[in-house]
Amino acid sequence: MFHIQKCPNCRKKVHSYECHHCGFNLFKKYMLPQTIVQEWNHFQMWSKTKSDLAFLLLLFLGLSVFIGIYVLVLSWEAFVFWSIIFGILLSGYFFLHVMESRAGSKFVAELNRFEAEQRAKGLVKFASVLGHVKWGSLERVKEWKIIDMDMRNNFSGLTPRQFEKLVADLFAQMGYETELTPKTTDYGADVIAKKGVDTIAIQVKRFKKGNKVGNRDVQRLLGSMYKYNANKAVFVTSSDFTSPAHRQASNAPIELWNYKTLCEMIERYVLRMQ
Repeated sequence: MFHIQKCPNCRKKVHSYECHHCGFNLFKKYMLPQTIVQEWNHFQMWSKTKSDLAFLLLLFLGLSVFIGIYVLVLSWEAFVFWSIIFGILLSGYFFLHVMESRAGSKFVAELNRFEAEQRAKGLVKFASVLGHVKWGSLERVKEWKIIDMDMRNNFSGLTPRQFEKLVADLFAQMGYETELTPKTTDYGADVIAKKGVDTIAIQVKRFKKGNKVGNRDVQRLLGSMYKYNANKAVFVTSSDFTSPAHRQASNAPIELWNYKTLCEMIERYVLRMQ
């Protein structure tokens, strides 16, 4: 059976590039050449086909009791017929197993060759909190790890003001002109981002995991849009939002960025992993 030895994150054995123990996904197509993408797709195709055929085999075996009764009561011709069908299904299953193993081996070989080329260039592999993989110099990887470490800890190493600055820098990387509002009189917005005809009022909350943002905070941010002549709003938190908060934001010019969304945006625009 094809397997990828150990998960780079939890070090447990896995049978694909998505770890079923911790959810780590090493294969995300980002930064990988097309040959590796193609080999991975081939492996997935054979694996899915084999799974479908395995379901048919189980269904066949489940009906075997009824078939046995049918054979004993009626005729042996039925026994020969169903034996042939079972033989065809079983042969097909083993054929798909061989093709899956070959495709998996080719994928691993291509990936190992690619990684060897990167190491020969003096590059180091970096795997982010979301399981994305990127290669860079030792110095750059150290910088990425510092950012990633805060992401893994729900940004607990940052003060609320530093967290606001992080979000402001993120929007600057997205092409906006940004400014932090005063700490004491922010009127419900911590960062103002402008680009073209758009002005975005951004509220930032560094909450612990499990401490969700409620609908009153969302309502307050919507109200601050008039103060800053904003036509959009974005609420950013290191945790998540309550159901009433989502209902409050529905059909309103506001986006709710929870922890996962924030990490995805940081990886895309700060770590440049997509």
